[in-house]
Amino acid sequence: MLGVRRSPFALSPVPSEVSHSFSVHVSLDGTFGIDFRADPDLTQYVKTNFRGQLENSENLGKTMADLIAQWNADPANAEDKIAVA
Repeated sequence: MLGVRRSPFALSPVPSEVSHSFSVHVSLDGTFGIDFRADPDLTQYVKTNFRGQLENSENLGKTMADLIAQWNADPANAEDKIAVA
């Protein structure tokens, strides 16, 4: 689980070994968030090299009820059925 560490450095950007950074922002109402600035070269590398095909793409668009029914109908899952409420 992630948490906010109390530190004098908590609000300053935290650089990593690659050229990207994380920083924390805190609002006066007590909410906080984390900002991430990616290295442009890393972003381009990911966009260029991470491509592929989804396995089980026939399940796209199905409801959870459809997926549970499909799981329960498979004989391989006979001992591990999902209860439907």
